[in-house]
Amino acid sequence: MSGLAGRLGLGKRNGGVRWDTAASFETPGLNWNDVGQLQAADDIVLGGNVRYHETTPGALAQAWNAGLTGEGKWNFGGVQEYWEVAGLGELAWKNFWNTSAVLGLVTPGLSESNTRGGPLAGTDWGTFGSFALSNAPGSRTQWNTAVNAVWFREGERGIELSGGLTWQPMDRVRLSLTPRYVRVRNSRQYIDTIEDAGLIGNPETFGKRYVFGTIERRELAVQARVQMVFTPDLALDLYAEPFASSGRYARFGELPRPRSRDLSLYGDELGAIARADADAYEVSAGGESFRFDDPDFTALSFRSTAVLRWELAPGSTLFVVWQASRADDLGAPEIVTPATWGDALRSPGTQTLAVKLAYWWPAD
Repeated sequence: MSGLAGRLGLGKRNGGVRWDTAASFETPGLNWNDVGQLQAADDIVLGGNVRYHETTPGALAQAWNAGLTGEGKWNFGGVQEYWEVAGLGELAWKNFWNTSAVLGLVTPGLSESNTRGGPLAGTDWGTFGSFALSNAPGSRTQWNTAVNAVWFREGERGIELSGGLTWQPMDRVRLSLTPRYVRVRNSRQYIDTIEDAGLIGNPETFGKRYVFGTIERRELAVQARVQMVFTPDLALDLYAEPFASSGRYARFGELPRPRSRDLSLYGDELGAIARADADAYEVSAGGESFRFDDPDFTALSFRSTAVLRWELAPGSTLFVVWQASRADDLGAPEIVTPATWGDALRSPGTQTLAVKLAYWWPAD
């Protein structure tokens, strides 16, 4: 291992106030391919939070807490990626329902990942927030709902709605549904890097062109689970998840120079853009022309699993697992609805059956 990784933390609780600080770092030479997955190295993250906790029941609430949290990120070259600060709070009502909320602010910075390894790209001011509500955790029927939203002056803007319902009609049967809907507009979605040796390229971005677009993305999914316990030794778990995601692109452009928060839009500030064919665009810019694939998409999938577990003797268990996975990419964007899941059910896929026996053989 040619690098280092670490995390430091400090915390203190004094009466009703709790504060925490944390720092993590991953040096540029860090390589964990042999022991796990590392999405990025060359990170220094500093953060902390302070909260006030009230645990004495009052006229409206059983307990509540509120506080502030903040975090900053840099790389080992001293480049600041962002600063963010947020206010947050949680409230347990007299009927044991729970409410939580977060509202935060993100400062402008520089991104190493937006160009997928290319020059730094500037990021803009942004805000984010969330609100969640759930009923009492001890209820036989439990439900929760949440709203998450993000808004950047230039970048991602969108909302995510999610929820959950767990129903236990009898002691040995539990049913649960977890739906999710996402609608996002991102004006800084990376598409491609044009680096053909025959092209002049953009000298400001080291002879390459980093192409971006504005995407309108919708996503709809639901997780369904059924858990049945026939006896203490025999149980069956069923799982299914239909998923549909669609993205439509427009307003294509490129990064004009390193650290820029703006784009040079094709057909406006830079050159011209036109359809080359049904599957590609052609751009004429700077005395040259190049193509990139049409990035519009509609992705469908349906995954299901059934697991039968039988403890045939103390310490010895038989597992029978059946899994079906279907997926398809329709290319052209569609408005995703629950009816779209029907296309996922008809998509090509694979089925797998696995049997495992873990047998305990006493030594005496």
